[in-house]
Amino acid sequence: MNYHCCRSGTYKPKEKGLKNLKSQGSAKIGISCPAVIKVIDRNIKEEITVDSGRKMLIEKKDIHNIKRDFNINGYVKKHEVDVVSVKLLAQEMKNNGENCIVFFKEQGQLGNDYCLKDEDFVLVIMTDFQKEMITKYGKDKICIDGTHGLNSYDFNLYSVLVVDEHKNGIPVAFCFSNKSSEDGFKIYFSAIKNTVGKIETTTFMTDDAPAFYNAWSYVMGS
Repeated sequence: MNYHCCRSGTYKPKEKGLKNLKSQGSAKIGISCPAVIKVIDRNIKEEITVDSGRKMLIEKKDIHNIKRDFNINGYVKKHEVDVVSVKLLAQEMKNNGENCIVFFKEQGQLGNDYCLKDEDFVLVIMTDFQKEMITKYGKDKICIDGTHGLNSYDFNLYSVLVVDEHKNGIPVAFCFSNKSSEDGFKIYFSAIKNTVGKIETTTFMTDDAPAFYNAWSYVMGS
């Protein structure tokens, strides 16, 4: 069962009255949002009993046991080794015709063509929805944000966002990488440019670090 984002679709009034739309407009974005929550139905028919001594509390080990017994995590994690799992997932998406991975440099792969070391990791993701959004709104404003300390591998997440007509931020590209240098950001922005073309924006927002702006100006132009 899939639960889709409430912002998907076009606004349709439920009543025939004269009530006006809110001043900030509808939350509907006019197209489909890529956010989907998938609920897995394993058709579990066994009766579940709970020890009353535990007071109906679910502990962390219970979650792990359920995942193990019903192989719930198997559809995401392709291999016990994370590096291999990511590679297999990327290959599967490519074979299925999903073109959301616009750049992928795995660890251990020769990276001389991109001024990367063999141990560097770069994964850039853009869904079809995100490609459409950056093309539509990127000319007005581009925002860059970095999130650090995501996992034990010291990989960072760098997000490019645009702002729609309702002043809502929409992420339009994601980059997972151990690189936090200007050269690394050039690879990121070049992947965006190669996917949707040159983005000439009016406003560029980021933190005080000049690496984001320098890399964007180098790739897209000042």
